[in-house]
Amino acid sequence: MLTDFYCGKSILLTGANGFLGKVILEKLLRSFPNINYIYLSIKCNGQNAEDQAYDIYKKEIKDSCIFDSLKVELGTKSFRMLLKKKVRIIPMDLS
Repeated sequence: MLTDFYCGKSILLTGANGFLGKVILEKLLRSFPNINYIYLSIKCNGQNAEDQAYDIYKKEIKDSCIFDSLKVELGTKSFRMLLKKKVRIIPMDLS
């Protein structure tokens, strides 16, 4: 079963600020509660790449309407705690 496979494992998700990436992130958060971490690679360039990555995460991912049903299901506070516990941001350029 997939939930057993992902139990205690971590995943690197690229393209998380795109539509499909957000959908996959939502599915991972909803379906695999025992996943260890979900690392999101967010494309940044220049200085302050870490600050850029967190800005993109806040504006384009965390507050996306794709997560509305999960926010209702868990409650907004629990949803934010889930993101804080499971999601890690990695600023990078994969090109």
